[in-house]
Amino acid sequence: MHTVRADINLGAAAPYTVLYAGSGHLGFSASSENGNMGLAKGASLSLNPTSSVDGNVDFAGSINLSGGNLVTGSIQGGVGGVTSAIHDINSLSANKAVLEGSELSIRLPDDQIIDASNGKGTGNDYVFEVTDFKFDGGKTLTINGDNLGGNVIFNFEDLKMANFNGSIVLTGGLCADNVLWNFSGEGTKLGNKGNANLKGIFLDPNGEISFGGNAELCGRLFGGTGGDMKVIGESKIGICQCPEPTTHALLGLGLIAALLFHCHRCGKSQGSDGTIEDHDDVSMVPSPASLKRGKRVIKCRWM
Repeated sequence: MHTVRADINLGAAAPYTVLYAGSGHLGFSASSENGNMGLAKGASLSLNPTSSVDGNVDFAGSINLSGGNLVTGSIQGGVGGVTSAIHDINSLSANKAVLEGSELSIRLPDDQIIDASNGKGTGNDYVFEVTDFKFDGGKTLTINGDNLGGNVIFNFEDLKMANFNGSIVLTGGLCADNVLWNFSGEGTKLGNKGNANLKGIFLDPNGEISFGGNAELCGRLFGGTGGDMKVIGESKIGICQCPEPTTHALLGLGLIAALLFHCHRCGKSQGSDGTIEDHDDVSMVPSPASLKRGKRVIKCRWM
């Protein structure tokens, strides 16, 4: 069963796919981003000729950019919203880090499945404290959100290095903005080596981030005050939206409900001339022809 759930509250960071919180350099090499990018005061950005940003680039300070012709949206400096966004992701990381979580070992010599409902429930969050981590060999980590009705928080406190070298699959109605990978320690080096297909919000406020090697992230990449940030090697980053229920789907539910309306055994219909006719079919529904003759079905109920 898939349950409707609210995304993790990102505050002022919600419009951004990539937020570089450091004062160093953000380098995009042979990579692409679908969404807006924000950079803290003092930061610089370079885009090589085979890179692109399909969105806006906002600098909290002055514009310091090479390769601006590869940006499809606006390029602005002095954007106060970036500072607010960085403040909000730092607060998010700190607030989630203090939540009590269920201890979890993520080690992938083989594929691993995590039932998110086993996390420690706190408000709208199901929290895990990751005590052991090794994600190598191109394996698949599946996070199952069936019957969850909330978001999933993975807290990493004392990890020095976290390489995600494989695939993350979300099931049971979970979307990327429902899953937070929170590295709240003083200096986690976050990244990957080689091919990866990842999902979720990757938040590393105090560490160093290097993402690349033909990797794809369906989600967001925030933080990086520990050094320069790199997105390299034909990598792709983009926000993934959960599909909303469509009008056609709702109409379909209405039609199904209508089909469940059946008559009693030996139900009767009354014509416009007052005559009564019996129906032999125990689940008979009046035909369009009967309706055209002015008949109405009587003695009906919901089955």
